[in-house]
Amino acid sequence: MRRILFAVVLVACSQRGVVDRAPADLRTGSPDVVVLDVRTPEEYEAGHIEGAINLNVNDSNFANAVSELDHDATYVVHCAANVPGGRAARAIDTMRGQGFEKLENLVGGYAAYQASTER
Repeated sequence: MRRILFAVVLVACSQRGVVDRAPADLRTGSPDVVVLDVRTPEEYEAGHIEGAINLNVNDSNFANAVSELDHDATYVVHCAANVPGGRAARAIDTMRGQGFEKLENLVGGYAAYQASTER
């Protein structure tokens, strides 16, 4: 039981201060927001949000690639589903560790975004 509680607290603390953005509220092409897709290149090629930057969080060079991004920009980070402890959460943790402060989590990830555009 203690291990489960610790894991829940760790995930919750790692995302503290990160804003959740609903897929319907995401407007592509906004000059003040950068959409960061942290899925694999294959997933990105199969479909992505227009204008999104693709940096694979599973790539060993992810931290170096992220460090070259503008630290003053606002990033909406997403993977396939944005589940707690998933790829987007790991990417956000890495970015926060590098001093990025304007980070948003796309609720439901690319799957939710895609579903919101099909309505």
